[in-house]
Amino acid sequence: MTSDTSQHTLELNVQDDSRIISVTVYPDCAKITRAFPLKLRSGSTSITISGGLLYKKDAPEILKLEKRGDIILRDVNITAGDPPDSTETKDLKEVSLKALLKEKDLLKMSLARHQLAPVILTTFVESMDLTKMTVVSLDEALETFNDRTTKWEHKIQELEGKIAEIEGRIQSEMNPASVETKPSQEDPQLSNHIIQFVTDAIGAVRAEVWLIYTASGASWTADYDIAFSDVHSLDVEAKAIISYRGLVANNTAGSWEDVGITFETMARSKQDGELAIRHFQYTEDASKIAIPNAIHSVVGNITIPKGKSLKVLITRFEPALALERFCIPKMTTQGKVTNTLEYALPPGRANVFSDGDFLQSVDFNPIVVGGSFEVPLGFDTTIKVDYLPLTKTTTSEHPEVSYAHSRSYMIHHCHRQIAIINSRKTVIPNMVVVDGYPLGQPDVYTYLIFPALQVGTGKPIVTTDSPNGSNVIVSWDRVIAPVESSNQLGTKGLISWECTIGAESEIQLELRWQARVDVTKQVRGFD
Repeated sequence: MTSDTSQHTLELNVQDDSRIISVTVYPDCAKITRAFPLKLRSGSTSITISGGLLYKKDAPEILKLEKRGDIILRDVNITAGDPPDSTETKDLKEVSLKALLKEKDLLKMSLARHQLAPVILTTFVESMDLTKMTVVSLDEALETFNDRTTKWEHKIQELEGKIAEIEGRIQSEMNPASVETKPSQEDPQLSNHIIQFVTDAIGAVRAEVWLIYTASGASWTADYDIAFSDVHSLDVEAKAIISYRGLVANNTAGSWEDVGITFETMARSKQDGELAIRHFQYTEDASKIAIPNAIHSVVGNITIPKGKSLKVLITRFEPALALERFCIPKMTTQGKVTNTLEYALPPGRANVFSDGDFLQSVDFNPIVVGGSFEVPLGFDTTIKVDYLPLTKTTTSEHPEVSYAHSRSYMIHHCHRQIAIINSRKTVIPNMVVVDGYPLGQPDVYTYLIFPALQVGTGKPIVTTDSPNGSNVIVSWDRVIAPVESSNQLGTKGLISWECTIGAESEIQLELRWQARVDVTKQVRGFD
């Protein structure tokens, strides 16, 4: 097969001869793909695309030109002419002003001639000898007079309007500050791109050329719905469904009609070299972790008019869920949600629902693969926590004799029990109960009796002999009253029980301490 040497040309206009077929949205801009359908003859075709790309604030950057179909694309040349410099603009304005003044003079002379024509015609009619004219010829003369007079009057009005328009343009050129209004950066504008290239085809073909360029004014943020279910069920484990959406804002100069949408989680301005595939976030402990850029293609086409926003579903999935319960002493529940997807979730706002009821909106930071975040879920009706009344017994006085003096004390034996009842038919793990005993004060000395934790040590005590698989790990609390070193553990008097409660079971937590009070002192609560 021999190549065809025929030469052809084709002129295309961006606005008239193409349409937007897909948009990739970044957090800081958009990448737009325009398709130009081509019906090409055999041989080479020199194609020029002009007309400009619509934009508002920042002129678009053309990224690439791609072909679709059985053609060869070559000799691509993309130009974007610079605006004229101030000197050239000034010269052009001077030339324009002179031309306007000359045109005004010509119009005024033409107006004078046309204003004189009716006068001459009237004088001619007045000089006519009407006695020598027939009725028919008189009617024809009057009709001609009226037609000519009307024609010249219309021409006079037209010339007066043109002169007024020219005077306004002259005023604009001579004093631009008084009439010019600078266009707003938000007003749509057309770029001055000219795209030229050559296509080679063997035989007549239909093909497409795709023009891919950036557009400022577009953005997206992550938006989530987290729907919890069966949180208060007695026989079914709770679960969560996350709907991950992109809230797209189309503040570009044009609408996106029936286009494919793709999301990228990383701002395009940060995609440079190695950073094109990952960016960095800092965790609470200031460690730096890499988060790969994620790309999400949406199923189906979408329409987003200019100046409008739209929530677009990216995916819906079931994360790993663990319910954590805390009693301090008020009972609260939170869901620990773990990201089970193969990509990180960007930061965003989540609307939280529980069994169909809206609870609240929460914000969270980026969640890496396998990372977790907590969502408050309120009170859990399937668990009952009963704080039994504090019991206190007092022993007789115990005199203490020293070289200097003798002193008597009262020993108060304090006992508290906490009953936790699980009415669910499933095991409840990860329930934390925090309680404590009063610290010593002047003239009062307190001692923890049970559980037998040692102040200044972090060794927990494990209880495993509870029925139905229940167990308890007791230790000094580190959350409510954090300490700087293990030597300070227990100095706040707070104790933490981490409980696993068997199905339809009850456990008892016990706290015993002693308070030693000088009998000669009056101490509130130990009178």
